[in-house]
Amino acid sequence: KEKNIALNQLEQTINSFIPSSKTDKFITVWKAGLLTSLRTHARNIVGNTIMQGSEMMSNIPGSFADRLMALRTGQRTLTPSIQGTFQGAKEGFSQAGDIMKYGFDPTETIQKFDIKKVNWGDTPTQKAMKAYTDFVFNSLSAEDKPFYQSSYVRSLYNQASAEAINAGKSGDAKYIKNLVDNATEQ
Repeated sequence: KEKNIALNQLEQTINSFIPSSKTDKFITVWKAGLLTSLRTHARNIVGNTIMQGSEMMSNIPGSFADRLMALRTGQRTLTPSIQGTFQGAKEGFSQAGDIMKYGFDPTETIQKFDIKKVNWGDTPTQKAMKAYTDFVFNSLSAEDKPFYQSSYVRSLYNQASAEAINAGKSGDAKYIKNLVDNATEQ
């Protein structure tokens, strides 16, 4: 996390040498203005909530189909479970706080340098525009994190539970927890 924060600070320092045009600044403020409405935030949260519920409900018929396919393949790939949902949401809220504090999620590896960020000047008006646009864009990103992380951790538990069944260790909480804690990118 600390490494990513330092890399982001380096990126911001490099970015400060690249001037932004008045058009870039205008477009950034205009986009933020379009997203400022409370209705936008409400729709974002409602949409994420509906998606979360739909995803959890889809595991029920998906698991049934997986059981049928397992009769032929001998392998399970999905189990219906809400395990990990609240743990993931808690992690997501923590990451949302980091997004609001740092302007990005320091738990994610920085994979490229983003030089498209607007370089605001030092005048009070430009500092205010930077604060305004950063708040709008960061808050929308932060709103998604608890939902994303909740789905991610629940998916890890579902896959680990299926792997436990395949290994003959169905319901072995320690085995499942170990798989979740040491998950690979596969």
